[in-house]
Amino acid sequence: MIVIADLHMDKVSDSILFDGMSSQVLDIRNRLVEAVVAAAKDDRILVIAGDIFNKVNPPTYVIAEFFAFLDHCRELDIYVYIIPGNHDCGVNWANISMLREVDLPNVFIITDITRIAIFDFDVTFIPHLALRQLETIEADYGSLAELLDSMYPEGMDIVIGHGMVTGLKYDNDIFYEAGNALTIDVSAMPDFNLMVLGHVHNHCEMSGKIVYPGSPRVTNFGEVEDEKGYVQIHKDGSWKWFSYVDEVTPYKDITIDLVTKDDVDLSDEVLEELVAGAVIKLRVLARDRIQVDEPLLIRAFNKFGHVSRFEVNIDKQATGEAKDHARVAQEHPVDLLKTHLSKKKALAKVKQLAFKIGKEIVEEVLNA
Repeated sequence: MIVIADLHMDKVSDSILFDGMSSQVLDIRNRLVEAVVAAAKDDRILVIAGDIFNKVNPPTYVIAEFFAFLDHCRELDIYVYIIPGNHDCGVNWANISMLREVDLPNVFIITDITRIAIFDFDVTFIPHLALRQLETIEADYGSLAELLDSMYPEGMDIVIGHGMVTGLKYDNDIFYEAGNALTIDVSAMPDFNLMVLGHVHNHCEMSGKIVYPGSPRVTNFGEVEDEKGYVQIHKDGSWKWFSYVDEVTPYKDITIDLVTKDDVDLSDEVLEELVAGAVIKLRVLARDRIQVDEPLLIRAFNKFGHVSRFEVNIDKQATGEAKDHARVAQEHPVDLLKTHLSKKKALAKVKQLAFKIGKEIVEEVLNA
């Protein structure tokens, strides 16, 4: 059994176009082929642990791409189990429910906590639970863990779900949760032998029996160093994590320093070797914005890749702004308010009233 997660097939904001097709879609295609090959060599079972799409109404071409993949699995006699993630959550599981309308007898859509016997063990599938579902569970049982304990007091063999395990730290300042992800308190759950989860895009392992395979490819610049892979569960219940080997679009965070360097080599030879078909986050350090010719820089890098993000950071020490900020920081907030209002075009009585109210609020905050 091969377990993958977090496809986010329609997440294409950081991407390069190849003949009109997003590199992110092509990357997913390559990685899904790798997962299918692994499943075909194993026992012909593939599980997708949530976040198939990035939103509940993905574009038509992405839906067609996923249907083609499922049909390919049918041709190879591979059974596909799909559970929704928090990005798939919507009215009636909008993007998941549509899959049920397709005549694919090899595909099983699971939107409720379900136990299925596979091989010589039981697999408990825990999809993301919408807020209304969680509210019902908490009203009837107190918590998800208590519900599971009542359903499976004898314990669970293998759990496959989508959510964030309590105690796991995932550092990604760009990580985006479409709604709150399911929180899984494993300490309060019945005993289990293995838990494989989607949601966290980096490969993580906890306590030897909790594993995140990771997403198939980078979906934002916060994931550049993340590990991506899939989990293989053997018929005896043992498991192993594998890193994807197929090449996908590289992501590069590049900084051009115009503060300490008088001359920066942006020749085609240098940029071609540096960029090499990558999606780029380009950051420029400068003394002032006059130094930065943004269109020129973007054109130069776009010859060999794609500048998806561009930002300029001004060196405040070089401009003297740091001293100005230090001086401002020493001024009393009431004085700052008075100075600010004095520069506004408004009737004197209006500014006086604004200052009176603002002063009272500031003093109340400072004295709190």
